[in-house]
Amino acid sequence: MFNLRLLHIYTIIYLIFTALFITILIILSKKNEITTNINQGILILVFILLSILIYNTYIHNN
Repeated sequence: MFNLRLLHIYTIIYLIFTALFITILIILSKKNEITTNINQGILILVFILLSILIYNTYIHNN
């Protein structure tokens, strides 16, 4: 039914992805100010897709 340990694992994975996302965003904005908006848009889309993927795999495993 409801696995609390699995939820904790997915939460940790989600937090790691969030930290990586923010780090990549900072690095890209420091390197190039011109392509910042394009890079941010792409990274936000990737981040949303990853969060949906993690959420869906959690739902299907239960």
